[in-house]
Amino acid sequence: MSPATLAAVDMYQGVAQSNVAFVGQKDHHEMVRLLLDGGIKRVREAKAAVTLQDFKKKAELVTKSQKIIFGLRTTLDFEKGGEIAINLDKLYDYCLRTLTHAHTRNDLDKFSEVEGILEDLLTSWIQIKKQVR
Repeated sequence: MSPATLAAVDMYQGVAQSNVAFVGQKDHHEMVRLLLDGGIKRVREAKAAVTLQDFKKKAELVTKSQKIIFGLRTTLDFEKGGEIAINLDKLYDYCLRTLTHAHTRNDLDKFSEVEGILEDLLTSWIQIKKQVR
């Protein structure tokens, strides 16, 4: 497993609250799927924390979401991925900035925007796996 992939796995394991046991056994595609899924869940939980006015929990969840997105960025292969990797990196950067905005202003619409982006990426990522089979 590449150092970037190991770093992404470490970031996911550092924020995951489930017993995901895939350290090195699952493929790169599955790891990215788990990161996207974890990011979506943390953003949803952060939105719920805003609604409940649990701002300490919101801060923890935003940090976890951001760490997952940083993990996703480390999985990008700019040599093989070319323009797609560059565009994904820009999209991940946008998500990080939008999460910061959502966090500082308790902006549920911005949380939803990031959630939607990650959901779209997850749907596309799952479709890629189906087409490769």
